[in-house]
Amino acid sequence: MNKKETTRDFNVILKGSSSTGLGRLSDTFLRYVTNIVLTRLLGVEMFGIFILARTIVMIAGMVSNLGMGFGVVRQIAYYSAKEDESNIQQSIRIALIVPAIVSILTALLLFFGGNHIAIAFFKKPELALPLKILVFSVPILTISQILLEVARGFKKITIRVIVEYFFIPISNLGFILFFYFLGYKLEGAILAFILSTLLSLVILIILHRNIIQFPRRESLFQKEEAIRFFKFSFPLTFVSIFNEIKLRLDVLLLGILSTATNTSIFFIALRLGSFLAIPSQASHMIFAPMVSGYYGKGEIDKIESSYKNLTKLMFIGGMFLMGFIVVFSKELLSMFGTEFEKGMVVVSLICLGQLVKILVGNAGIILVMVGKPVVNMIILIVSLILLSVTNILLVPKYGLIGAGIANFVTVWFTSLMELYFVYRFLHIHPFRIDFLKPVVAALLSMAPIFLLKRFFPSNIPVTIALMIFFAALFLGGLFILQLSEEEKAVLVSLKLKLKRWIN
Repeated sequence: MNKKETTRDFNVILKGSSSTGLGRLSDTFLRYVTNIVLTRLLGVEMFGIFILARTIVMIAGMVSNLGMGFGVVRQIAYYSAKEDESNIQQSIRIALIVPAIVSILTALLLFFGGNHIAIAFFKKPELALPLKILVFSVPILTISQILLEVARGFKKITIRVIVEYFFIPISNLGFILFFYFLGYKLEGAILAFILSTLLSLVILIILHRNIIQFPRRESLFQKEEAIRFFKFSFPLTFVSIFNEIKLRLDVLLLGILSTATNTSIFFIALRLGSFLAIPSQASHMIFAPMVSGYYGKGEIDKIESSYKNLTKLMFIGGMFLMGFIVVFSKELLSMFGTEFEKGMVVVSLICLGQLVKILVGNAGIILVMVGKPVVNMIILIVSLILLSVTNILLVPKYGLIGAGIANFVTVWFTSLMELYFVYRFLHIHPFRIDFLKPVVAALLSMAPIFLLKRFFPSNIPVTIALMIFFAALFLGGLFILQLSEEEKAVLVSLKLKLKRWIN
C-alpha cells in the first residue's frame, strides 16, 4: 500500500470519525448532565431503582436484535463492494422483521414477569412498576438500533450522529424537565425515556424511507440470502447478547448483591469512565464497514495501516481523558451529590481498564468484520464468566471497590484476547513506538496538577483554572515531543471545521 493510498484512506476515516467524535462527546456530556439532573431530582436510592429498570430494558432491546445489527453492517458493506443491490435489500429486510417480532415477545415476557424479577432476583419490590412501564420501549429500541446500523452500513454517519448523539439525549433531558415542572419525578423520567426513543424511531423511519425497499409482489426473503445472513449473524446473536450483558452486568449484579445506593454510585463511575471510549466509538462506526470492504478485496495491508493510525489517535485521546478524569474525579463526582464521592477509586479502576481497551484498538470489530464472530463469541463468554465470578466473590466483601476490580480485570482480559486473535488470523497489530509520547505527556501533566490541588482551595474558579492548565500542559507536551503526520492531519481537520463554524 503506497503512501498516497494510506493518506487518502486515513482522511476518509478521519472525516467520518471527527464528526462522530464530536457527536459522541456531545452525547456523553448531555447524558452526564441528564444524570446530574436525575440524581438531584430522584435522590441516590430512587435513581438506582430507575437505572436498574432501564438497564434491564436496554439489555432486552439490544438482545432482541439477535446480532443482526452487526450483521447488516457487514452485509451492506460487503454487497456494496460487489454492487449487489438485491442482496443488500434482502439483508435489510431480514434484519428489521425478525428482531421486531422477537422484541415484541421479549417485551411481553418482561411485562408479565416484572413482579417476579423485581422480588425474586433483585429483592426490590419498588422495581416492578418502573420495569413494567419501561418494557414498552423494548421494540422501539430494537428497531431503532437496526436502522442506526443500516445507516452505518451505508456510511451515512451523519444520520446516526444526529439522531443517536444529539436528538435522543436532548429530547430525553427536555422531557425530564418538562414532566418535572408538571410535578412528576420518577414517572417523568420513565415517560421521558419512552417518548425520546419513540420520536427517534419516527425520525429514523422518515430518513430511511428512500433506502429500504419492501417489494409488493416478490417474496420478502430469498432463501439463499436468508441462509447466508443467518449463518453469519447466528454467532453474532450470542455475541450481541453476551456483550450487552457484559457491558451492564456490573450494574445488575450490584442491584442483586448490594444496595440501590451503591448501584447509583457505580453507574455514575461507569458513565465517567465512558468518556474514554469516545475516541474508539468515534472511529469504529466508519472503520467497521471499511474493514469489511478491504477484507472482501483481500487488502489486509490497508486494514493494518488504518488500524495502526486510528489506534494511535485513539490512545492520545484516551490518555488525555484518563488523566483528566483521574485528577478531577472528586470534583466530577461531587456534581451528582456528596454521596457519589465514594466512587473515586472505582473511577480510577474503570479508567485504567478502558485505557488498555483503547491501546488494543478496534480488535473486536476487526474479528467480526473479517468473518470471525465465533471467536468473538468465545471471548465474550469467557469474559462474562470472569466478570460474574469476580463480582460474586468481591462485591459482598468489598462493595463498590470489588465491582471496580472485577470490571478492571475483565476489560484487560477481553482486550488482550481480542488482540491475540487479530494477530493470529491476520498477523497485524496496532502498536508503534510513538505510543510512548502521550503516556509521557499525560504523566507530566497529572503530577503538577495533583501538587497544585494540595495548595489551593477547592472551589469552582480554581477547579476550572486547573482543568485548563492540565489541558495546556498535555497539548504542550505533545508539541514538545513532536507531532506525527497523523496528529497534524487531525489538527488540520479541526482547524477547517472551526473555520466553517465561524463563517
